[in-house]
Amino acid sequence: MIIDKERLIKEIITKIKKEMDTAVVAMSGGADSTLVTILLTKALGPENVYSLHMPYGDRDRKKFNANSELIADRLKINSYTMPINEISDSIREASSSFILPMNKVNQGNCRSRARMTLLYSVSHELGLIGKKVRVVGTGNLSEDY
Repeated sequence: MIIDKERLIKEIITKIKKEMDTAVVAMSGGADSTLVTILLTKALGPENVYSLHMPYGDRDRKKFNANSELIADRLKINSYTMPINEISDSIREASSSFILPMNKVNQGNCRSRARMTLLYSVSHELGLIGKKVRVVGTGNLSEDY
């Protein structure tokens, strides 16, 4: 099957414009969040895209977020780095205080929960100044698994 890529991109951009005038997106430095952010920037303009880079520790910052910050700078979008160490660790510690210690999968989920909380908090604040704001997900198969 041959896909008309230009037509597909135009359809995606049209749908984005119908749903929002401002987007909040988590950028990890990976292909999924990069592609989504590029499409958002094409649809809404760089001034209406807010990227959050949310590393958990130095490894995330060096391996993933260094790249995501460079991409955001290149796209000239609004870009904020918000480390999630303390938030994620607080969730883990509070949950572990009355239940068995968390396994590694659940610890990773604490990081996802912290990131979602920040994304929706930023989105809410932008909405208060009259913007039609949406948090745009960039999940992939490994995250769903």
